[in-house]
Amino acid sequence: MKKIIIGVCAVICSISVGMAQVQKAFQIDYSGLIDGKKVETTPEGTVYLRAFVNANYVKVGPVDTDLYFFLSNKKSGETYIVVPTDEQYTLHMRDSYGDGIQVELIPGKTKTIAGKTCKLAQFKVPYSTEEGEKDIIELWYTEDIPSLYWPEFGFLKQLPGAMLELSNNGNGLTAHEISVKELDKQVFEIPDGYSEVNMEEATAEDEVEDSIATEVDEDRYLYKDENTQLVGLMDEEGNIISPAEFSHIEYFRGGISPAIKSEGKYGAINKQGKTILPFKYDYLSYDQEYDQYLYGEGEKYGFLNGKGEVLVPAKYDMVNHMIDGYGVVYLNEKSGIIDRTGKLVVPITHEAILETNGRNFVTSEGDQYVLYAINGNKMITKGYDLISLSTDSKLILVQKDEKYGYIDETGKVVIPLKYTSATAFNEGVAIVMENDDAESVYYINEKGERIEQ
Repeated sequence: MKKIIIGVCAVICSISVGMAQVQKAFQIDYSGLIDGKKVETTPEGTVYLRAFVNANYVKVGPVDTDLYFFLSNKKSGETYIVVPTDEQYTLHMRDSYGDGIQVELIPGKTKTIAGKTCKLAQFKVPYSTEEGEKDIIELWYTEDIPSLYWPEFGFLKQLPGAMLELSNNGNGLTAHEISVKELDKQVFEIPDGYSEVNMEEATAEDEVEDSIATEVDEDRYLYKDENTQLVGLMDEEGNIISPAEFSHIEYFRGGISPAIKSEGKYGAINKQGKTILPFKYDYLSYDQEYDQYLYGEGEKYGFLNGKGEVLVPAKYDMVNHMIDGYGVVYLNEKSGIIDRTGKLVVPITHEAILETNGRNFVTSEGDQYVLYAINGNKMITKGYDLISLSTDSKLILVQKDEKYGYIDETGKVVIPLKYTSATAFNEGVAIVMENDDAESVYYINEKGERIEQ
């Protein structure tokens, strides 16, 4: 299985596009996982895979090679394979969701990865596993960052946010660091002088893959008009539900799917193919938990309620989906926090708000992390090399001088900083390690006591 996961990582390429002369995007650096540990595979240390993603475009690629990459446009659905060594590119002919893979969102499970609160999704592997190995792929994703995907990992479109960890039996990928970057438009374009190569005929394998209908819900599939290359909805029996007039339809959540028509504008449809939000937005993402839409007009973003009424005008450079009733907003390279009504509860004065949990938020000042209370924007403590919140515990993971421990929401140390590695608490349990020997890994409760799991 390790070889399978490593082989999968080896074919990951890069996806990118441009929106303006300078674009803001999330940069996600991934490292490999072997037996649950990060793997140092490049001269840059633990960074193996680097992704750039914003509302309309994605870029994903290995950092140690420039052999090939993908360029994808979320609006048009087009994906190009670019080969720098030959100065060539070609249109990728399919952009599936993963050959019928059905991703299941698992409620009630969260953990913090690279400073972001993540939720769990999973699916069964479409191949046999070795004896004793589980056949479940775990996907941990954050709704703070728009979804990212590439052709071989099209099933990631089913996630309502960006995948930060993918693993099977402790082997796969995990996010190492997340930051916000301003990138020149040319970084996201096919370089000048590259020649296009047409794929004159598909292989037999391609023909088989193209015959697989793209699933967008358990009883809804996409079909394509071969003349216009636009898609429409059909049911599991092949009955046409809506005409092929969309360039993209997302996976349905709560019976709702943001979609894009051929003109490039976002709207929303229900499972009967009827328009429930007009196709006039430059970006649209639905949050089923809060029955809200994150929407974009031009290069500004805000929120709509489930009826399409404006909750927060599109006036921010970037916004995150709500977590525990609060959303992080960005304006002029500063960040703040709004509540569900759109009221600004933390002023837009912080360099970067890294994570929130409904009570607290974490920022960075230089190389140090700072813990604040949302109520009153009050600083609690600073001076740590890492601060990581839990969504269901009042104990907070901290690191200083290469040792980990836990503080409470007043900043008091309640479990000493004595571990060489540790995780944030989840359902009253954390995983810790006392040295670099894997045999020293064990579970603790919120009293710091060793327990069996």
